[in-house]
Amino acid sequence: MKPRRVYIACLPILLLALSGKSMAGYSSYVNISPGANNMIYSTALVDGSAYPMAGACHTPKVYNVLNGTGGWASGGCAPPQNYISFQNMQQTHGTPGVAYTNNTIEQVICTIAGLFFNTTINVSISLRVSYWGPPVTIQNDLCYWGSLACTPGTTATCTRGFGITFAPACPQYVKATWAVVNGSCIPVPYVEEATGPGPCD
Repeated sequence: MKPRRVYIACLPILLLALSGKSMAGYSSYVNISPGANNMIYSTALVDGSAYPMAGACHTPKVYNVLNGTGGWASGGCAPPQNYISFQNMQQTHGTPGVAYTNNTIEQVICTIAGLFFNTTINVSISLRVSYWGPPVTIQNDLCYWGSLACTPGTTATCTRGFGITFAPACPQYVKATWAVVNGSCIPVPYVEEATGPGPCD
């Protein structure tokens, strides 16, 4: 049977937000999430506003390079007091257990003051896989699996339990693909149905 993939209804809980700095009214973030077919997604963002400055205009710029792919992207110019939010999203196909670098720079350029806001966030990302199995329980429409189902001789790196919405019903076994960022497993993995136990790493 072809695996049925499931997506979390509330996307933001898939993401690990790495906060940079908050200064001069602006903040920077990097969101990391795993996806189908071992995809890794990175979204670098700058947002905020500043005090009014006569004749000034602020332009957001975000540099995002994931596994050697990406670069600079710029948003439109706006008065400093206007709220701006600009992001640069990159993606790459990963191999479980292999580390990938993600380098980002978040900036706001002022037509009068020059470089007004500048942060850098650099992380290491890898994918890890764990299989889960019975007992299966349902709480508040979320499926929960009660035990790891790793094949003999394999050990899971990410062992935190999770609850997700699965349609049309909770399967007995699932494969969970986690993004591990700077050594920490993100709270919620990408999950798909599995036919039974499998190799964990």
